[in-house]
Amino acid sequence: MKSKSKEIKLTGTSYAVLALLDEFGEMTSYDIKQAMEISIQNFWPVPHTTAYEEPARLAAARKRS
Repeated sequence: MKSKSKEIKLTGTSYAVLALLDEFGEMTSYDIKQAMEISIQNFWPVPHTTAYEEPARLAAARKRS
């Protein structure tokens, strides 16, 4: 019997990260955090740790699919 892979739930932060990557291409977690600070931070604060953890979470989900 095949085990189902757990689907990742995309959050608002997930979509923000994906939008930045779509706009700017390959970026490090630091680059993503910096881009968030100058673009959406004023109206949508993203915790420091979340901005660094989210790219890794999305990458791990991509590898599972």
